[in-house]
Amino acid sequence: MNVTGTVDPECKRVWFPLGILKGYTPVLEAAHTFISTQGRMKYLMPIYQALLDSNQKDLAVKWYQENVNFYHPYSVAKLAKMIGITTAEVQQMQAAKNKANLFMQ
Repeated sequence: MNVTGTVDPECKRVWFPLGILKGYTPVLEAAHTFISTQGRMKYLMPIYQALLDSNQKDLAVKWYQENVNFYHPYSVAKLAKMIGITTAEVQQMQAAKNKANLFMQ
């Protein structure tokens, strides 16, 4: 059974953080894709927490920056607090992302 490739979000919610914590690198790209398409804190928090708990804060910040304009404002605030990003930093990320999006159009 290919758990990493499952379509079941409940399975992903459990498997991806476990894989991250255990250093199972094939799960990273799948987890990255999942958090880039899923905005529910129920699914986001375990993955971001696993990144932090496995000393991958830089990766957590990178993924957060990529998705800051996609996530709901509640998720943006909660994840920023979890990761240790200030409100000013979040606003800078959002502005930079918006500017980049305008440039791409």
